[in-house]
Amino acid sequence: MIITDEASKKIKELISNQNLSMKDTYLRVAVFGGGCSGMIKKLSFVDKSEITENDIKFDINDCNIVIDIKSVLYLSNCSIIYKNSLMGAGFSIEIPGSRGCGCGESFSV
Repeated sequence: MIITDEASKKIKELISNQNLSMKDTYLRVAVFGGGCSGMIKKLSFVDKSEITENDIKFDINDCNIVIDIKSVLYLSNCSIIYKNSLMGAGFSIEIPGSRGCGCGESFSV
């Protein structure tokens, strides 16, 4: 998994703005069944107390990342990107070899 410098900076900024601890806060990256193409990607912040034995922890680009075992199959070669442009700002998860849908919210492999 790759986290771009821009994404890493934004993750740290969001954690700081929410008065969360960098040491105890993880970015959960997950894939769920659903959406018009079959799978949905999701990012959320979780406290380390919410991490289970079915999760794998990573430190990538100075960010604490957690991924459940099932999602790792889809996310092992992904990139987390943050873009801020005139068309809007936000994170995206790019998964090589996946096909997205028209709305951009789901994907298939």
